Amino acid sequence: MKSKQIPDDCHSSAFHQAVTPVLQVDDIARTGITAGQWRVNKQAVNYERSSGHTLSLYLAGGEGSYRLDSRLHKGGPGCVSIMPQAHNSQWHIEQPTEFIHCYISDTELKQFAASTLNVDVRCVELRDLLYADEPQLQLLMKSFLHLSRDRSAYSLLAQEQCGNEIFNRLLLQHNVFHLKKQQISGGLSVTHMRIINEMIHCRLSGKLTLDELAQRINLSPFHFARMFKISFGITPAQYITLSRLQQAKMLFNGKDSLADISLQTGFSHQSHMTSQFKQVFGITPACYRNQR
Repeated sequence: MKSKQIPDDCHSSAFHQAVTPVLQVDDIARTGITAGQWRVNKQAVNYERSSGHTLSLYLAGGEGSYRLDSRLHKGGPGCVSIMPQAHNSQWHIEQPTEFIHCYISDTELKQFAASTLNVDVRCVELRDLLYADEPQLQLLMKSFLHLSRDRSAYSLLAQEQCGNEIFNRLLLQHNVFHLKKQQISGGLSVTHMRIINEMIHCRLSGKLTLDELAQRINLSPFHFARMFKISFGITPAQYITLSRLQQAKMLFNGKDSLADISLQTGFSHQSHMTSQFKQVFGITPACYRNQR
């Protein structure tokens, strides 16, 4: 894959002026993660990114570098940092350094937390991490960048799996809130989130109504819809549609026609699945399948 400049709207102009892009790869597998490889010489660097979280890994160089608010904490090859959404910091780079950035969608991270871990989205808040020894994240970041360069069917599937592993690691090890001790008021309980998740995923091919979902946990439809949105971050209808689209992505690995897959995932017809898929992932099902 050819190197590409990362779009200017991802970072401040000061960051672009300070660094040289080595490689940027699109999120072909639609994982909610975009990766970039950069090079920077000795200088002062301001980092500001309002949208999403940033994972940083020094590949080479970086010894003696530090963040201005933590001068005694020095970087080096293998150091991992997490810069949460809306992070703003100033850095002193002591020597030429090559590094990877993985850009994490806050929306996708929270949806993974709700759908996979039954975690209320209000409990998702990544901590600020500086120059940590994190071998598992280091390996996952390198693997994600490597897999992103290859558009083969195997690599796209592996990239999705790797992206999910990154999400899982961040939520279980680097989240401000302890996910096993959620102590927040309002919304659905962890037990109710699990029950509703299971009900939705068991019935993706058929019709689901708000009444049925609400009755399952003895709530009124109005109260259920409000509590669901608090805990999942989106409405029941939006969540069901996303779940159907994720199921469709898995079925694209098989040989069933797009028309059959649309029926298997609860869409009224193929055109409905196509329009929803393109709206969410920015690509049609046919194009996505051809990339695999």
